[in-house]
Amino acid sequence: DWSSDVCSSDLIDKSDRVYVGASPDGKVYQLEGNGKAREFFDPAKLDAKTKYIWSMAFGADGTLYVGTGDRGKIFRVDASGKGDVYFETNQTHVMTLLTRTAGSGAELLAGTEPNGLLYEITAANKATVIYDSPLSEIHQLAPGADGSIYVATLGQSTGARQRQATPAPAASGGHSAGQPASVRAGCPGHRGRPARQQHRPALDQA
Repeated sequence: DWSSDVCSSDLIDKSDRVYVGASPDGKVYQLEGNGKAREFFDPAKLDAKTKYIWSMAFGADGTLYVGTGDRGKIFRVDASGKGDVYFETNQTHVMTLLTRTAGSGAELLAGTEPNGLLYEITAANKATVIYDSPLSEIHQLAPGADGSIYVATLGQSTGARQRQATPAPAASGGHSAGQPASVRAGCPGHRGRPARQQHRPALDQA
């Protein structure tokens, strides 16, 4: 029963099935044709301290990726609802996920809080920080037609708080508060190196 929880994330698969992430219950529900919800995935069975479902995204093969808090873990869930820990960010919350294809391999991008880090995850437990925001939260990601990733950020400056232990960032930014950033992720020959950042005119303020 998720009636006392807040819908913090939702997603529709290729068969028009609706998935809802509930918080602070910390479960993923699948909505059935009769409008009733059934529990699809409970990350607490793998990590009892996971409380929030902040983001979800489907991979090309139908795998469901679930970004959570407040342990900062990403879970990989198959069609039957069976899941495992795909990546631990060492952050508190995984606020946004984006799947895309770059070259010949599938990629998962994850935006986090409180250090405002953007991860490019290429396999289980294998990731690179491709953008280090000056603000504390990467709130939303969107793909650009030219391969860029648009990043909406919010929160206070990360320099004003003690940063959590994380992998060394591959890039640092200088974008002002309230402006979206654009980073070039997965450029040929640049994996694991500083990502090229592009300063663009301000769009709508976040």
